[in-house]
Amino acid sequence: FWDELYDDPEIAEVVAEIYSRVLLRLTMYEKRKAWFIKMVNSQLSAIESVEENSAEASWRFEVNHFKQVFETIALAPDSGDLAPALSRYISDNLDDKSLQEAREVVACIARET
Repeated sequence: FWDELYDDPEIAEVVAEIYSRVLLRLTMYEKRKAWFIKMVNSQLSAIESVEENSAEASWRFEVNHFKQVFETIALAPDSGDLAPALSRYISDNLDDKSLQEAREVVACIARET
């Protein structure tokens, strides 16, 4: 199902737009990263399915999770550069400044430990 879905050119374009727009919101990288982590963690207590005393109840979204999420969204798996679909979308629909900003954000993500 998912492979067919993502193979659809219209859907691939929408996904590239969404991922590009999210990535470009991270241009103030450290500030946005901290906000994102705080926002996710603030919502974890709203999940009622986790038992209070379980290991899952104390789980927190950390920098390594942030890195994993955004590597999946924005990085080319082999090179660590901006994912080709995002690079194409930004080049075709936005401007050179946005492409440079996206590459700078990707470099910040790649440097995370």
